Amino acid sequence: MIYQQAAIALILCGVASAHVCMWSPVQRGGADIDTPGESKCYLKDGPCGGVASAEPMTTLTGGSEFTVLFQQNLNHFYVDNPGKLVVDFATNADPAEEDFTQLGQPVSDYNAMNEITQTNFTMKIAVPSQAVDHGVLRLRYVSQNPTENDRGTTFYQCADVKVVAGDATSSPKTEEAKATKPEESSKDLGCCAPKQFALHGYETNNWRNPTQIQFYFDAVNQLFRIDTNSGDGVTAKDGYFQMYSNFTSGIEYYYNVHANTCDLYGLNLWSDWCYGSVNGQTHQGSFQNGDETADVWGQEGNPFNWTNNRKSCTPVSLVRSDTSETTFYYNMVTGAPDSSVYELPAACVTKAAEVEKSGVKLVPSARKSLF
Repeated sequence: MIYQQAAIALILCGVASAHVCMWSPVQRGGADIDTPGESKCYLKDGPCGGVASAEPMTTLTGGSEFTVLFQQNLNHFYVDNPGKLVVDFATNADPAEEDFTQLGQPVSDYNAMNEITQTNFTMKIAVPSQAVDHGVLRLRYVSQNPTENDRGTTFYQCADVKVVAGDATSSPKTEEAKATKPEESSKDLGCCAPKQFALHGYETNNWRNPTQIQFYFDAVNQLFRIDTNSGDGVTAKDGYFQMYSNFTSGIEYYYNVHANTCDLYGLNLWSDWCYGSVNGQTHQGSFQNGDETADVWGQEGNPFNWTNNRKSCTPVSLVRSDTSETTFYYNMVTGAPDSSVYELPAACVTKAAEVEKSGVKLVPSARKSLF
């Protein structure tokens, strides 16, 4: 009985898992982004995630430009009301919500097509010109996703910082979001990929090793599997992972092939593989791609560009303009993938049975680990 209670308590602690972490300036308690679903990246109690202030670990120069570095540790894109990532600043060590002032341009959330996606971002801000002995720079992931509403839908990280006086005559120039004029109506050109398909991908220039990807997509039965193979290791950077999303059960299984281990996550809402206004995208241009015309889409507030073949609405690529990270898509086969591709590895079956036996219900995005 004591062992069972301890196991359940550990599972409940496991609810603190994923979403956003900041390492420059370093967040309170330190950041950990080795794997998706890290407990240090899940803080939902405002204004600073319930983490007490500490001595400043980062010194900023007033009036200068500073680049905030952070990771969206899981993706919670909500089609009906896309969220954003925001940086705020307060001039005291233990601020209330009303003490914060927004800095810089927020980064718009984007449809990664898979909740278990780790995305590194940078955001340039203008450091306030006044000297501050102990201030707080805060990062918020405002998901606006109703499936995340266990304690609100916002995730927090705070960093204790000191601001020293800078050159009062200089003012930093930060990049502003540039409005783009759609070449043609997004309503006319937007489309959704076939409801059922298998697809290959290749990802390069990312934070992980060059990666071979395999997609199995079934919107009819709301099943989605993604395999990412980045090498012979066991980490997210160099390993081989199979992700099985079952939106009927509400569970995504994250199988580490080389380690033969499985983690379980609660799922967000189903999203079709679409382009255009349904995902908040505007048309950026088009080009000839073999026998088809390909359309390029952007989204205000983030650096991504999506490309699809117009007639077939098959994916072509996903490119980040700020880092040159690129995923190419190829060899799509339409039609329902064979049901065998959704059969779970034994390690995931065992893990699911352990969680069910514990009596603890999976909630969206919460990783559950018994041990």
